[in-house]
Amino acid sequence: MVPQSVRELLERKARIAVVGASADPSKYGHIIPRYLERRGYPVLRVNPAHDRVGEAACHATVADLPEAPAIVDFVVPPRVALAVVEGLPDTLDAVLWFQPGSFDAAVVAAAEARGGVVVAGPCIMVEARD
Repeated sequence: MVPQSVRELLERKARIAVVGASADPSKYGHIIPRYLERRGYPVLRVNPAHDRVGEAACHATVADLPEAPAIVDFVVPPRVALAVVEGLPDTLDAVLWFQPGSFDAAVVAAAEARGGVVVAGPCIMVEARD
């Protein structure tokens, strides 16, 4: 379930960081950012393996982003998601959104321990539909 506060961020077209951004058009790390951009969302890409994904800059970590996102969307395996969550800046005040397949109980527990809003399970592409 997506809390109303998160729905309001989606309605405002808030900035979204996608962890696991990919240059491979068959991967959700490529599909999701493009989908969101086509719907007017400002998207930041995060993947330490890339400097760019297509024309867009890609950042090694969430801490390296030039602007703070309102939502951090995870499109990575749970072990990677856990490492990213554990390395997030303490000052980050963003919804942590885990796509299907990107989380397990340990990931959700670590995310919830940060004290912010956590969305685990719903697909952001479904929730961000016009």
